[in-house]
Amino acid sequence: MKASGFNAIGGDMSGGGAVSPKADDGTNVYLITIDNRNSDMVYIDGNEYQPVNHTSAVSNDTNLYVYLTGTKHIIKVGENVVNYHFDSTTFSECKDDDKDHLCDVCNTTLSEHSGGEATCKVKAVFDYCDSECGELDSTNHNLKKISAKDATVTEKGNKGYWHCKDCDKYFADESGTNEIYLDDTVIPKLPPDIIDGKGQTVTKGEKKKLTFRSNASFSDFIRVELDGKTLDKKIIPSKKEIQL
Repeated sequence: MKASGFNAIGGDMSGGGAVSPKADDGTNVYLITIDNRNSDMVYIDGNEYQPVNHTSAVSNDTNLYVYLTGTKHIIKVGENVVNYHFDSTTFSECKDDDKDHLCDVCNTTLSEHSGGEATCKVKAVFDYCDSECGELDSTNHNLKKISAKDATVTEKGNKGYWHCKDCDKYFADESGTNEIYLDDTVIPKLPPDIIDGKGQTVTKGEKKKLTFRSNASFSDFIRVELDGKTLDKKIIPSKKEIQL
């Protein structure tokens, strides 16, 4: 589809009594008709176009008639820019149907990669061609704040940190510049205490039942020592009880 404000018609002016015009160096030139119904500024190959005579026999004719050499040209009317290539005697608007940013006929560059946003995980996908290009942006993270939590006897704690949900990395700062390991955030459990039955004694040969209770998690139980020796034990998980 042509951009609004453009209508290119190829062909020379020979026949019908007209004389084919030539450039100063004798090169053939060809007519291109520019629809300029809004009387916008017109630029051809970067230069402002100044018609020598814009008087039309048809009062409502707003076209500009320009003779150009048979080559590539860039014509801008207002904010609309269109590239044209030349084939034999005809100007045709450059097309990029395969969206590779080049004219499908003359390979003129019609557009550049633009738009899209690279992250720490994916490259930028450009708006026009929908292709992935460039490099990852190692500073563009999708960060979630993990608040600090105090450790207890039964649960580990952690320092405050930020976790990127895209690249699964961990950072000490919310700008995502100071990378750390998850292990760096862990605060170990607090050491347990005996909260009931502490300080009991038994003498050799004495038959005596001792009971004590700890504030540690039952799953963290390791062993019971008596005079430096580990006692045999029987664990009863259903009662959270250990018999020695």
